[in-house]
Amino acid sequence: MVIHYTWAEFHSYIASICLTIQASEIKRGENVLLIFPPGLDFTATFMACLKLGVIAVPVSPPDPFSPRV
Repeated sequence: MVIHYTWAEFHSYIASICLTIQASEIKRGENVLLIFPPGLDFTATFMACLKLGVIAVPVSPPDPFSPRV
């Protein structure tokens, strides 16, 4: 499924993520772990972190099919 955003829609999406982060009482300068596959959700959340001054720590979600050691 391909999702398309205009710049205005994408900015609005980032603003809604900012509100969610602020509601979580995460303060400027704190770390936030971002567990996302590559895509627009990751990009929007990363941009929201930059906008709020929180430190985004991106990681890929674990692969459920990889063998465990």
